[in-house]
Amino acid sequence: MARLDGGRRHFSPTCFYCKHLKDQTKYRYKCKAFDLIPEKIWEGKNDHTSPYKGDRGVQFERKKVKKVEKDKQDEGLRRKWFED
Repeated sequence: MARLDGGRRHFSPTCFYCKHLKDQTKYRYKCKAFDLIPEKIWEGKNDHTSPYKGDRGVQFERKKVKKVEKDKQDEGLRRKWFED
């Protein structure tokens, strides 16, 4: 599986669809809720739809994207996921 330095995946099944996700900086993704997203959330073991310790009161909210943009985004993620 595609992993970042330190063993983290490039792709998060939860976070990549959340409107609070911010840009990646040096192999770390940040969001409005966390400076470093907890492993359980990043790996998709917790969908973060309810409060999680340290989340600043911010939980998962699905991004609103046009279908064409979503299809392109999904295709790009699939390529990145399987080419690594």
